[in-house]
Amino acid sequence: MVLRFRFPSEWSCKCGREHQVPIQEVVVEEQALLNVDQIVDGLGLGRKCLIVEDRTTKSIAGDQVADALRKARYLVSEIIVERADLDSVGRVGALLRGFDFAVAIGGGTPIDVAKLATYQNQSAFISVPTALSHDGIASPIASIAKNRAKTSLLAHPPVAVIADPEILARAPSRMIAAGYGDLVSKATSVKDWELGRDEKNEYYCEEAAALAFQAMADIVEARSTPTSKAQVKDLLEALLNCGVSMILAGSSRPCSGAEHLFSHYLDANAETPGMHGQQCGIGTILMAKYHEEHNPNWWKKPDLRWQHIKQVLRKVEPSFSLQGIGVDENIAATALVEAPRLRPERYTILHKRALSKDEAKSLLKSTSVVRSE
Repeated sequence: MVLRFRFPSEWSCKCGREHQVPIQEVVVEEQALLNVDQIVDGLGLGRKCLIVEDRTTKSIAGDQVADALRKARYLVSEIIVERADLDSVGRVGALLRGFDFAVAIGGGTPIDVAKLATYQNQSAFISVPTALSHDGIASPIASIAKNRAKTSLLAHPPVAVIADPEILARAPSRMIAAGYGDLVSKATSVKDWELGRDEKNEYYCEEAAALAFQAMADIVEARSTPTSKAQVKDLLEALLNCGVSMILAGSSRPCSGAEHLFSHYLDANAETPGMHGQQCGIGTILMAKYHEEHNPNWWKKPDLRWQHIKQVLRKVEPSFSLQGIGVDENIAATALVEAPRLRPERYTILHKRALSKDEAKSLLKSTSVVRSE
């Protein structure tokens, strides 16, 4: 599997804005990390590199990247981060002052931390994903914890994405399932953005929305085995395109709606939160049914009905349910009620028509995201 491409650099859009995609290179091929020095040479970022990784991703890919760069006579240092919080961003930022650029090896945490730290230091970073568990691989949005709650902060995208499909395919199935969960959420997030446009006169970009929608639709409509190598490649391309849709929009709006607010509430309040993408996937099932019931402009395609979205997710991970990710039913019901208060300015179907606690419990049961004992 070989995938090499560049995005268009700059163009005028009918939304009225000038769009620019700063991602200079996307390289997805086996053994790509052994030749990372050649890719970095072409980017002209300098000779001093800080590798941001966690303990797991260091052994999976970080050591390969460090060895390749050192053999090419780059000055390389490494830092381990275990939490995507402001303390980690501060530690990485302090080190970055002595380096030209960073390489983030992850997982969500190293990429989010490097993304915000390099943005604050006005330096570049390269994204080296080791699992397809989220759409932040190439996005300009950093998900950073503040007092347990996750906050989405505008930063900048990577200048390049380098991935080895063999590494991505070996990731635990729950991480791949989380990637699917984050991806299918574009079915509801794009509709929430349309509500903001139609009812609140919010800025809306057809190109950004279409890119996010098509990335999701291609995966939802696929009939092949979700964990096959071909589908892992397709999932990576879809997540990259979601990241680019956020670059075009200048925010997470095309990719984050009520289903993400549901997940953010669980992050802050659940005793044992699930993975971000798992929670967003469950939130999408719930919000897809809610949109169908209360939004006359919901998608007409059968593949985008909530029942099919649930089927797609359970094909990847049969235990895709609240119990399966370890989240209590009561806190999930509360999340549906309280989620709109997390971001009152981001208009969604839950802002348009708030749920009572009883309605929330009924929605959980009617979609069978709560499994009967």
